[in-house]
Amino acid sequence: MFLALGGSDGWQRHPFTVSSRPSDRRLELTIKASGDYTRDLYDQLRPGIPAKLAGPFGGFDYRHGGHDQIWIAGGIGVTPFLSWIRSIDGPFDRNVDFFYSVAHAEDAIDLDEIRGVADRHPSLRVHVVCADTDGKLTPDAVMHDASRGPSPWVYMCGPPAMMQAFSAGFRKLGVPAGRIRWEQFDVR
Repeated sequence: MFLALGGSDGWQRHPFTVSSRPSDRRLELTIKASGDYTRDLYDQLRPGIPAKLAGPFGGFDYRHGGHDQIWIAGGIGVTPFLSWIRSIDGPFDRNVDFFYSVAHAEDAIDLDEIRGVADRHPSLRVHVVCADTDGKLTPDAVMHDASRGPSPWVYMCGPPAMMQAFSAGFRKLGVPAGRIRWEQFDVR
């Protein structure tokens, strides 16, 4: 969705992904300080600052895919998966391997919460891949480590270059293009 905050510099509109459950009355966005705007945002936010929201946009939803799924989060790309994981409060009818790729172990946010849900739902398996100790995650490694059927659905969110490379990699490994979905991480 798009968030616009009023302030001394006027209204600035930026895209962010919702990380709260769809049923929550409180909207939660998880924002990484990665550019000028987001680095300054935390220090500038105050109660009472006017805000405007537009959206949500897109159709990134695991419920539209089949039984066997692979979820891949690159860094802050974990946010839509947080929303999905937080919404699992009853039976979970998917077989999912969730790969959470970060540069360093300390970059993995809400990991205790993610693992807690996975502990309650054994068909959700969490794989944390830290580039500094494990090397970079690759489509080959994902397909090797995932417990899946012959043609899984793949859902991804992360840096655009990563998503493009992974999409091409999965297609080369035989995953049909129609079963590969990713959230547009840099829409403006």
